[in-house]
Amino acid sequence: MMIDKELLQEQLDRQADFIAGLKYEDLPDEAIDQAKRILLDSIACIAVGNSEYIEDTFPEGGYPLIGKRRISKCDSILLNASAMVKNELDEGNQFAFGHPACHIVPSFLAECQDINPTGKDAITALVAAYEVSCRWGGATKLKSQMHVHGTSQTLGAAAVCCKLKKRDRASIVKSILLANSLPQATTWTSAFHGDQLRNIYIGMSNLVGSMASNMIDAGIESSVDSLLSVWQEVLDGEIDFELLSKDIGKNYLITKNYFKLHSACRYTHSFVDMVNQVMTEGVKIGNIEKIEIETYSAASKLKSQEVENAFAAKFSIPVALATNIVKGSLSVGDITDEDIKNPQITELAKKIEVNENKDFTKLLPDVRRNHMRIVQKDGKVIEKDSSVTKGDYLDPFDNKELVKKFKSLTKNIWDEKSQEAIIDYISHLEEKESIQDLIKMTVNDR
Repeated sequence: MMIDKELLQEQLDRQADFIAGLKYEDLPDEAIDQAKRILLDSIACIAVGNSEYIEDTFPEGGYPLIGKRRISKCDSILLNASAMVKNELDEGNQFAFGHPACHIVPSFLAECQDINPTGKDAITALVAAYEVSCRWGGATKLKSQMHVHGTSQTLGAAAVCCKLKKRDRASIVKSILLANSLPQATTWTSAFHGDQLRNIYIGMSNLVGSMASNMIDAGIESSVDSLLSVWQEVLDGEIDFELLSKDIGKNYLITKNYFKLHSACRYTHSFVDMVNQVMTEGVKIGNIEKIEIETYSAASKLKSQEVENAFAAKFSIPVALATNIVKGSLSVGDITDEDIKNPQITELAKKIEVNENKDFTKLLPDVRRNHMRIVQKDGKVIEKDSSVTKGDYLDPFDNKELVKKFKSLTKNIWDEKSQEAIIDYISHLEEKESIQDLIKMTVNDR
């Protein structure tokens, strides 16, 4: 424990040095561009998620409920964060083994209402938080039953708030320690059963992280010993200390994220893309005898052939893939509670088998290898392989595709003029003196 304590303290100091010292002028152009793309995409995900919530029970306030009105700061953070992940369209990063932005952007938006940073300061804060959040996600190993939301990346909210507030190095270390000593007790069962509890993990994580610097000012602190006890003894997890600051400030992991167009867990996307290609080549639904899926360990958990509701279907490769084959897409609204009862979808899902290939698991995190074998009733067999999914950093969406996604998700929330104003503002964010103008565009008092 003593060696681990010294290693962790050293890594925390390095992370704090990076956060406190990072300047806009230090950032590579690719990192700046990606931060802006992530912000635009995140706002769209939050807005469409909020459109499905009944928020009348939440009192008025001064903080944005994106796409709607203003509410209290805590409610703003909680609801925006939960909404961001509601449709499984938020960005992620394979090197973080999760979704860094959803741990950061909701707290960022609320804090910007108080701080009102310049565009350059806002971008710098987003990048700084993303880099440390990504490294914590990649450095920690959880029990297989634990969902990653709201666990090792809770510090993302703490980091972005500290950077916006221009907190010193010592305060940043204390804030990270406190935030990551308070992980959620998460479970994959919440996703597989379609419980909205899974989305609240992100809301609670943002609340904890965003309040960390205020709590330490009030004298509420954690310690290296406590954090290690939580992760190693209570959660029975592992921390690869060297990864916590590996190449930080040199290798910007924000440039290696992925974006999503299919409204389902990322683990389904490779198979959706492969089957879409196969269907355009003339394969008929009625001629499918079975589909055999081989994938890596994490994705192999999404194997249920029957689900309880539409949200759970997003975490089932068989049901999501069957829905996509029958309906032709997996956009928001394409998986409904009625769809999962559709006999054509339910019968097809029973023909899709998912298994782990341990050789594929060994390739993580650098490669996410997948294999699909379609056996047809006429005896023909089609096999497809994929190591890169569309939207990954090795095969990224261009700006036109992400703008199209933004407009599609928000078409019932903002008119075209408002959409264009938000897109233009974010595309020139580094030129702006007040980010509160952006927040005004995203709520009904704009």
